[in-house]
Amino acid sequence: MQRAAVELIGRVVNLWEVAIGDVVGGSDPDLVVSGNSLSVLTGDGAGAFGEPIDSPFSAAGGEAEISIGDLSGDGLNDIVLGGLGGIDALLGDGTGFSDATGITVAQGAQVARLSTGDLNGDGKTDAVAKFSSYAALPFDCAVFVMNAD
Repeated sequence: MQRAAVELIGRVVNLWEVAIGDVVGGSDPDLVVSGNSLSVLTGDGAGAFGEPIDSPFSAAGGEAEISIGDLSGDGLNDIVLGGLGGIDALLGDGTGFSDATGITVAQGAQVARLSTGDLNGDGKTDAVAKFSSYAALPFDCAVFVMNAD
């Protein structure tokens, strides 16, 4: 069996989670990482990544879960964060974080796992969360169907 080469791509302090997807435009995959902050490492399409670009949005709420998908239905990937405070989404503008707008999808939940995908076949990305604790709901998993128009 052949082993893959490992290359240090940048320093991210206290790394919790990594997601792959085009969030800065150009169709090359980027890395979105959460740790002490939320950062994007822009991809060049050949497997190399730039230094971390820190988000103006805080990861202080304990956002450790990241998923990428087009929640707003505008053709641009958005970054979905799940953590101690619930689920937030940074609506992408195709350039990363420069003009990203943050929205709250669910509040007051402690998210243990997060995933996105088109669950109902309408062409819009939806979110699924598994909660560690959620006092307002009698269950520990929820589907958030996005109605972006």
